[in-house]
Amino acid sequence: MWKELISLLAAGKVLSVAAESLLTIKDIKLPRSIHWIGDGNMYASWLGRCISRMASKVQSTDLDCWNYLAQFVGRSLSLGYPAQVVSEIYNTLLLQEDTSSNRFGILLDSLRRHDQLLLFKSLLHDLEKRFLAPSPSVVQSPLDDFNKSKAVSGVSAVVATIVRDRGFLKSQLSEWLVTGSEINIKGIDFRRALLASFGNQQEPILEILRRALDIFGDQLYIKHTPTRGQEANTQIILLTAGYAHRLCPHQLRSITQSGTYLTAISNRLAASSPRARYLGMIVGISLSKLVDPADKAMKFDLEQMESEEALWYMNLTNVKDEVGSISDLKHKTSPYAPKKSKHQGRKAPQVDQPKSSQATSKVLSIEEVSEESDGDFLSYEKPDTDASDSEEDPTLINRSKPNSPVYIRDLLACLQDTGNAERYNLGISTAPTLIRRKASFGTEVAENSEALAFTLAGLQDKYNLPKFQEYKLQSQIALLIAYPLTMGRWFVHTLFNADLSQSQQSTILVALGLSSRELAGFGKEDSDAMSLPPVADSSFPSKRLPSNLANTYGGMNSPIDAISKKLSQATLKPLALHAAESLTGPNALKVRTFSSRMEVEKRKQQREQQRRQKAIPKDLHRILSDGFFFPLTNAFGVATYLTSSNNVHNPFLIPQLLQLFVQTVTLILSTLGPNSPNLAALTHEALALLITLHNLPVATEPTVLRAILSLFLAVVDLNISSGSVGEERLVTEFVTQVMEMREWADNIFERSSKEEEEVRMLCAGIMVKLGEVMERYQGRLLGTNLGFGY
Repeated sequence: MWKELISLLAAGKVLSVAAESLLTIKDIKLPRSIHWIGDGNMYASWLGRCISRMASKVQSTDLDCWNYLAQFVGRSLSLGYPAQVVSEIYNTLLLQEDTSSNRFGILLDSLRRHDQLLLFKSLLHDLEKRFLAPSPSVVQSPLDDFNKSKAVSGVSAVVATIVRDRGFLKSQLSEWLVTGSEINIKGIDFRRALLASFGNQQEPILEILRRALDIFGDQLYIKHTPTRGQEANTQIILLTAGYAHRLCPHQLRSITQSGTYLTAISNRLAASSPRARYLGMIVGISLSKLVDPADKAMKFDLEQMESEEALWYMNLTNVKDEVGSISDLKHKTSPYAPKKSKHQGRKAPQVDQPKSSQATSKVLSIEEVSEESDGDFLSYEKPDTDASDSEEDPTLINRSKPNSPVYIRDLLACLQDTGNAERYNLGISTAPTLIRRKASFGTEVAENSEALAFTLAGLQDKYNLPKFQEYKLQSQIALLIAYPLTMGRWFVHTLFNADLSQSQQSTILVALGLSSRELAGFGKEDSDAMSLPPVADSSFPSKRLPSNLANTYGGMNSPIDAISKKLSQATLKPLALHAAESLTGPNALKVRTFSSRMEVEKRKQQREQQRRQKAIPKDLHRILSDGFFFPLTNAFGVATYLTSSNNVHNPFLIPQLLQLFVQTVTLILSTLGPNSPNLAALTHEALALLITLHNLPVATEPTVLRAILSLFLAVVDLNISSGSVGEERLVTEFVTQVMEMREWADNIFERSSKEEEEVRMLCAGIMVKLGEVMERYQGRLLGTNLGFGY
């Protein structure tokens, strides 16, 4: 009987049947009170409340009952909504008033090892989401915030309660902290809480520090682990070093003098990635300050060591968190508290009754006026007809039409009023111009930037409004142009962490690409590209999207597609002209060569670039690299690494979305140009992304394949344009990645049919350019390219 109940409720039979039934009778108006049984999230929350209710009523000594309940919990966790189930369980058994953690501990111990780990992961994910949400940038996470420190202490108390006397969970937690590869641990504040849960225990802290240093210096880890994972590992090293310095300074000194530590710092400083070297210098300086005298401490006289981010990292050794009390979190559980019924305590609305006119009424005399006197007055023209005047029922006429918002707070109110179609349409159509106008005047946009970005990212075309996607895209671009560094990081963070639809993710990617171009002065060109009339689709009807979905999903890639193809053509055009020159005879017999035409066009482009230089920000390269490029590549690398290691579906491996992502990265990289001061770091990240992408099964899709080849061609072209240093970097520092990608492009060229002209053209351009680079490099080595003048 119990197994039958588990199969019905916990295994999802009731949920699946109810969901299918509600979908079948969706046209029938049903009370909303029964819709929860067909909604996965609400049903899972109900299961969690039932489990916590049973756990609070069972006798602590009734082992059989706890085992039966554990079977029910284990099956509920496999329903597909573990976060909702676990959230209700620990919210009731740990966080509510007058509750003891003993019952939660008994329930946890009754579960199987696999179910314990799944419950622990879901609990960690929910704790970070509710109390210590990660910031888009580490610099935006202040280490001395009192409220944040109190939340850290409360979360550490919850985790310490769970892992106490459970060596399996404690060792698993330390493993996640050391490697930085757990998908449910994202922010520095949550890492502080998890590390504080070990208390002032010397042995666990030293063990975590030693293992973190072992991984920190591993060459394979440096080369293949995403940058976000390495940053998490660095943060754990600095935090544990601070704890070790306060608990046992002599042990920390012996660790810094060991061969493992010295090898780790040496491998970091010798790494090809600038970011890996940067993290190595941070760890070396920070630990040297703890164990060495001030006059003998390690120093690197580099500008980046004085940056805000570097100082933030070095300050991690001074962070000291204590295990607090679970009661520190209990006042913050209001979002999950049961809501009161709307019918309880509601007062009847008071309606102003008109006063009865009992006063004596006056007798009004009516005077007859002759129409002959009307000639002394000028007649007014008839007023314009109003569409609402044709309505027969005057009660349906709406005279209170909404006005255009003039303040950002009014704009937010319009965008959030999804129940009023006219006001909603007015808000979205006014948003782009209002944001641009207000961005340069006052602080209204800055104060509401995150709320505005959050609202814009989640907008949906509920009423099929005309040009909805265009207005939404232009609004996000306007916000990114106003505050590119902070909003760029915010949108990338939202792109990879928020629950967005494919259309919303596509809009964010397009906004990131086009805003980077506008920041560099290419806004007019891109606007022209977007306003081109669409080409009629001649494909077979079964290969097209329905008309109601084509505007949302089909047309979103056109701006990025046009600009991406334009960049690839600009790279391949000199090769084609050179080939045409060689086929048309010697230059002495020509009135004008193709090369001279290219020189004229190049000088024209240089004059245009000089004109744009006046309008672009001075720190453009830093903004685009730190706010757009690095966050995008790092977040994608972390998502790919974590989903592959945890056997989880990666939503960004959908061909349409992956193509748009790669094109956006190509666009930003090309906008940065060959004169970027951190071109080596950009090349390293781009090649690491290419190495990851070209081995994926989705890379064989034609659209994705063209995007990957275009990105590789852009990387090669930028380094060639930067001069001999960039060329040598391709064949020395990054030779392994470049040759692997060249062989891959060669194989693609051989396998491609003649009909795939664009793919073959991109592959040929890559191989020709890399061949020229290797010839010039060999010539410099052998001295064959040296010339002598007299």
